[in-house]
Parts: sequence; structure tokens; C-alpha cells
Amino acid sequence: MEKFKTLRGSDQYKIKDSIDNVLEMLTQKHKTRFVIKVGEHLRTIEVSDILFFYSEEKATFCQVKEGRKHILDYTLDQLESLVNGNEFYRINRKYIIHSTAILDMISYTNSRLKIKLKNCDDSDVIVARERVQEFKSWLDR
Repeated sequence: MEKFKTLRGSDQYKIKDSIDNVLEMLTQKHKTRFVIKVGEHLRTIEVSDILFFYSEEKATFCQVKEGRKHILDYTLDQLESLVNGNEFYRINRKYIIHSTAILDMISYTNSRLKIKLKNCDDSDVIVARERVQEFKSWLDR
């Protein structure tokens, strides 16, 4: 704190904002499970069992390791902030994937990447061009 006090001077607001951002990141809690409805029953799915989230026909689903998919009451935008960014990455408007879900990555047209995912029927899972570099950095940590 003493060092902070000596540094704060004219950059006081920048440093305060940075400290607030770091504190927020340190205290931010990520979901560890989701509640889903199966018929009349409620069940929980551990985030560690989820391979990827995807959007289809205005609904959001999660695909689990055992091969089943479940509908969720969240949008992909909401999920992006609820799950741990070290484990999940949003590759495009339709998919948020876990690193363990990737079976294969192929160079694709216009500097994009095509990805094959476990338990995924979609053959056109493409990393958006503007996200390719960040995605590679995320994989290479």
C-alpha cells in the first residue's frame, strides 16, 4: 500500500481503475454447475462435464462428455461471463468451447480455423477470423 501511495500522483485514476479491475478478477466466481430441467425433474450438470455451449434456433445448449445435449436458460453472452475464461473460449457467435473438446484444427480459407469437436455433428465449426490470434494464444498458455 505504501508503494501504491507513492505511485498514485497524477495517474491516480488509472491506477485505481487497474486495482479495481484486478480485485474484481480475483473475487469473480465462476459457475461450477448448471441446473437443467429434464421433463418434470431438475438435475445439475457440473461445468467440468461440459465440452461446449452452442446456440441453435434461438436456444442455447450445452454438450456434455457423455454425448447428451441439454438446453440452458442463458444466452451465450451471459455464459461467456459465467464460465472460467481459462477453460472456455468463445470462438464465434455460435460456440463457446472447452479446450478438451477439440479433436482437430485445420487451416481454413481467409486465415480462419476449422475445428472438429467431440460429440458434435456440425461440420462447420469455424473460429472467427478476428478471434484466431487470441484463440491460438488461449490454447498456447
